[in-house]
Amino acid sequence: RQKIRAGIFEYSGNSIMQKFYVMKMYSPTLCGAYLPKYFDLPMSMGECRTETTFYNSRILNPEVVRAPFSYNVISVCLTSETSMEEFNQKNLWFEKLKKAHYLELPKEAISRRLGELASEIAKDGKGQYGKAILLRDYLRNNFKYRMDAKKTPEGREVADYFIFELKEGNCQYFANTLAVLARLNGIPSRLATGFSPGNYNTLNGTFEVFEYHAHAWTQLFIEGRGWLTFDATPPGQVISRTTPFIMSAMKDPFGDEWKVTPPEITEQAKKF
Repeated sequence: RQKIRAGIFEYSGNSIMQKFYVMKMYSPTLCGAYLPKYFDLPMSMGECRTETTFYNSRILNPEVVRAPFSYNVISVCLTSETSMEEFNQKNLWFEKLKKAHYLELPKEAISRRLGELASEIAKDGKGQYGKAILLRDYLRNNFKYRMDAKKTPEGREVADYFIFELKEGNCQYFANTLAVLARLNGIPSRLATGFSPGNYNTLNGTFEVFEYHAHAWTQLFIEGRGWLTFDATPPGQVISRTTPFIMSAMKDPFGDEWKVTPPEITEQAKKF
C-alpha cells in the first residue's frame, strides 16, 4: 500500500547518483539509497524484468541474470535542508498513507511499564528531534550488542522483553525497540532493513558491501525535517572500515563521523 504522491520529485533539491557493481548475486533485490527515483539497468540485461517498489527494484526473473553486472540509481533526499527554497518546508509528508499508520501500536501487547519508561526517557527532550535523540542514546548507552542474541519468546512483545529482561540484542532488537519507543512518544516511525555503508576503499573511491554488512535501523518522521535515519545500535558494532588499513581515515572523505551518525545528516557527507 506504500506509494508516493504524484509530483513528489518536483520538490526535491538533491538528486544523488549511485553506481552499483554486483559481484555476487544472492538476492533479486536491487538496492539503492532512500528514496530511489529511477533504476537504470545496462542493455546487456535486456531480458531482465523488474518491478520498482517504494524502496527498491526487484528482479522478477533472476535466473536470466549473471554476475558480475552494474546498474545506476538516482535517489532523492527529501528533508527540509534539501528541498528547494520556494517549497514549503513544513509540508514534507509525501506519502499516501496517513501519519497515523506509523503511530499504530497493538495496545493489548504494549505493557504499562514500557509506556511509562518511554515517557520518562524523552521527558526532557526539546521537540520531536530532541526526544528522538534521547531515545536513541538511551538504547545505545544501556544495552549490549550481541549478534547471536536469543529470540523473543512466543507471546512476548519484542521491546518489553529486550529492555526489561534480555538487555542485549542484535541490530533488529535495537531498531524495533526504538520504533516502539518513538511511537509511544507520538513520533511516526518505521523499521528499515538493508546494508550499512560498508568498507570505504580509498584506492578506487567505492564502498565495498558484503553480506556481513546487513543491518537494521529506524526511520523517524520529524516535523519540519522529514524522514530521518536514527540508528540505536551502539557505535562501533556496525562494521565499517577504511581500506587499505595502512592509508587509514586520513584518505576517507567522510572521516569517522559517518560511522556513528547517519550519512545524510553529517557535515562531511553534505560537503562531499
